[in-house]
Amino acid sequence: RGLGDILLTTPLISAIKKKYPCSEIHFLLEESGREVIAGNPEVAGIISRKNRSPGEYLRVMREIRAAGFEVVIDLIHTPGTAWFVLATGAKYKIAFEESI
Repeated sequence: RGLGDILLTTPLISAIKKKYPCSEIHFLLEESGREVIAGNPEVAGIISRKNRSPGEYLRVMREIRAAGFEVVIDLIHTPGTAWFVLATGAKYKIAFEESI
């Protein structure tokens, strides 16, 4: 989503790395947010969506499926992000049960 949402996840990144130092943290975000997170040494990879076209959604879904993530955390929890979470094939999926 927005740049503010990305910035607000920074403490979570640090907390995950502190608890699980061998973890690899990857971000899925819109291209406009790439620069905000790109300099974070705790982030191992970034998958960015360049636009909202159906072809771009499919490209991103293929990319996240190919990455083979074990755990996915959906901090936004919208119908759109739910599709991306399902596309990962991750064994563990974490999200809010209801929107806040």
